[in-house]
Amino acid sequence: MGREGKAEDEIERIDVFETFWSNPSQYDHRLNHGEAMLTFTNRVSSAMQHIIQANTSGNVLVVTHGMVIQAILREIREANISELWFDDEIEGTSLTVIEYSNNQYKEVTIGDISHQLSETC
Repeated sequence: MGREGKAEDEIERIDVFETFWSNPSQYDHRLNHGEAMLTFTNRVSSAMQHIIQANTSGNVLVVTHGMVIQAILREIREANISELWFDDEIEGTSLTVIEYSNNQYKEVTIGDISHQLSETC
């Protein structure tokens, strides 16, 4: 992101945004009045455990945004908070399927967008 012609506070917001995406473990949530990354990922983990415990059989559909999906993948892959953003692209309306059975997660589909219309249509 270019900094030319920007006010000092705009540059600071750009730096915070870039840190959020490039180095999430160093992101200072207080600058945006947000939630700490570790607090966020722990909240997602807790919600997933609640969903699993409340639904011991059958299928469950969770509709959420890409950041939550990345947090779930971080837990499944036992990755560090600094590895929150994986190479998997989680676009809007993409489909991610994760199976949970016998205390094990299995990644079936990650970020599938094959259902979206192509730009040539």
